[in-house]
Amino acid sequence: MPYSPASRVHAARFYQVTAYGWAATRCWTTAYGWLLAGLLCLPACQPAGPTPVADQADHTSDRQAIGGSATELGPGPLAASPDTVPGPIASSQQNSSQESRHPSFETQLAAVQSGQADAIQLVDQPITETQVHQLHAVSHQLRDLILDAGGLSDPLLPLLAQLSELEHLRIRESPLSDAAIQAAFTAENAFQQLRILNIPQTPITAAGLVPIAALPKLSQLRLGGSQLDDAAVQVIAKSGSLRSLHLISPNLTDLALDYLAESPGLTSLYVDDCPLNDDAWQRLFTAKPNLHVHVDQQHHDRDPHPHEH
Repeated sequence: MPYSPASRVHAARFYQVTAYGWAATRCWTTAYGWLLAGLLCLPACQPAGPTPVADQADHTSDRQAIGGSATELGPGPLAASPDTVPGPIASSQQNSSQESRHPSFETQLAAVQSGQADAIQLVDQPITETQVHQLHAVSHQLRDLILDAGGLSDPLLPLLAQLSELEHLRIRESPLSDAAIQAAFTAENAFQQLRILNIPQTPITAAGLVPIAALPKLSQLRLGGSQLDDAAVQVIAKSGSLRSLHLISPNLTDLALDYLAESPGLTSLYVDDCPLNDDAWQRLFTAKPNLHVHVDQQHHDRDPHPHEH
């Protein structure tokens, strides 16, 4: 019997709805399958090997400022956000671009005070004495302080000891003395939460390193300069919390590696512009077979974890 026009319309709508339902179900199932596969793959996709020394931004300028090799092999394993080009800014357009990339101190301070942030980074502007005093207002909120453009002097450094929750401190372009460092780091309850200290352009010696090595939570330390000798490394090696150490252009002998072999928690070592004998390296690897080592930004031949960074 022939179908009526109304029957044909109902049939067409039925097949159309059925087709849409089948397509939607298939798409949902496919999407769910891809999501499930991604979740199952996630653990296997994580990078292997030990965590390298953090906070290696602008490694080239650090080596050149200290007097190391001008030929750079790379920015380091964990390069931070791009730094500004040294020297004066040539135009107002460039200046505007830098301001948009790096908020002013006042803007960052307000964000920390309001609880919207816990870090202050001065990349292209030196910190002023007034600004150092203003940090007192966020002494219990500030966790990261990056001072890349200098401005910090010996009398001002002890004021940073009031930052009771500070975990990460990076200071460049500020030639601080051992006496200032001792005054700051021996103050009552100073830097008790500090985990990362990066002062590659500070001429610190063994005397200044004594209170730093005693910090209870310090896990990563980055230093530079020819004043870093075997005695300085001997002090550093006594730290019970240190895990990662980066030395740029130190003046070491093979004895320094023997001291580091006794460092209780050291798992990662970077040494730039300081040739040492292979026998000394062999003794270090014998004492610490799982130590992750870079020499001049390249994996040491005996590094047990030559993973990609």
